[in-house]
Amino acid sequence: MPRCPRCGGPRILPGRSRITLARDRVICGACCTDEAVRDAQGRAPIPPDRWADA
Repeated sequence: MPRCPRCGGPRILPGRSRITLARDRVICGACCTDEAVRDAQGRAPIPPDRWADA
């Protein structure tokens, strides 16, 4: 199973990261939810250089 580049876990229910305008980074569903919640709360996203694959 592919790994999520953001958390390093299995990429279950994949989605696209909000970090880039093109949304070309595929991450797991849990990380997609976390990014959406952070965005809704006005919190800064976790930058890609702090992701598990960085």
